[in-house]
Amino acid sequence: MSLFYFYSIIKKKILNYFFYHLLNRKYDLIIFDNILPLSFSPWRNFEFEWLVKLIDNSKIVCSLTGFKKFSNEATISHSRNELVEGYPNLHRKLHMKRLFNGYNTKLFYCLFYDNLLANLSFLRKSKTPFIFTLYPGGGFLFNNPIVDKNLHEIFSLSNFKGVIVNQYATRNYIESNFTIKKESIFLIPGVPFNDTVYLDKVNFLKEFSGKLKILFMAQKNMAGGKDKGFDFFISISKILIRKGYDVCFEIIGNFDESDLDSQTDQSYYFFHGRLNEDQFPAVLNETHMIISPNKPFVLKPGSFDGFPLGTCVIAGYFINGLFLTDFLEESHSTGWIDGYNFCKLDGDLDNSCNKIILYINNREKLKKIALNAREKVKNDYSFRNQIIPRIELFKTILLS
Repeated sequence: MSLFYFYSIIKKKILNYFFYHLLNRKYDLIIFDNILPLSFSPWRNFEFEWLVKLIDNSKIVCSLTGFKKFSNEATISHSRNELVEGYPNLHRKLHMKRLFNGYNTKLFYCLFYDNLLANLSFLRKSKTPFIFTLYPGGGFLFNNPIVDKNLHEIFSLSNFKGVIVNQYATRNYIESNFTIKKESIFLIPGVPFNDTVYLDKVNFLKEFSGKLKILFMAQKNMAGGKDKGFDFFISISKILIRKGYDVCFEIIGNFDESDLDSQTDQSYYFFHGRLNEDQFPAVLNETHMIISPNKPFVLKPGSFDGFPLGTCVIAGYFINGLFLTDFLEESHSTGWIDGYNFCKLDGDLDNSCNKIILYINNREKLKKIALNAREKVKNDYSFRNQIIPRIELFKTILLS
């Protein structure tokens, strides 16, 4: 046997051993996501950043199934570089999943119903322990027979370790419609918020006199953005313009001039498109209030949004008054008080306009609820109240 042949056999065995153990390494935590490496969900990035930092033997599997929809033609490589620049702990943790080869992990985790459903067959067969966050959206619908059927199965699996929810409405729906131990439902109101990137970027000297800049900030999911209340926002704006108020309207999200009808004076509206989190301060430091009149069950039967929307959280952090609808009455349980740290809109155009005009005419009152909103955001969406409970929960499961 030649020395070269002997060397090639040894080399092959070493490589096989290396790749076998690399591919079959057992992790403490594997996170599955369909949007990463896109960076436009700061709350997602911030949570994952800390999970993989504090649970070191971990990785994030990126399926890329939602990447193209939101990428604006950005490449995976560019998006990845942009993401890890802001969230360096994600470097070396991101793995692009082009073909399914299973997960060798002590605990599997994902956000949203759709992402769990994509892995349900594997979880069912492998018995891998799992937990997930059931946010509004992502395919989760109230009173949908198919969704309910799948959730019944998910909650009954022996390897199901719990579900994190951020809305009282979600918790109440689960408790009322499924057989599940109450101690398996972990309510953490709100979403993780990365205020560290904004600590020195808030304009505390913002003037509330002169021209009032009114913000709308949301993702357009349907024609006219009706689920987010864009049509209602435009109706309010037209009334304020007609009444002669010194106002303009700043719009962040995938809306543009084509979303305005021919009767609308476009000179009052400024469309910024989708922004990354490092671009928010330039706009939000100049605006004074955000109107978010989103409605449940419009996008699809059973669909609903969180309260307040993540866009309103960041607007509040930058000292904007929050003018919000709350059809599912989340504010009653979460300490959001109408007239103190936000203004509640009831969905009636005249009533909503009258409430907004009261604040336009009383700028000190507007500034006061904006400052109170900021304090509420700083507390409820803090590292202490968002990230630490998640870390403690995961470590408890891993140690059990």
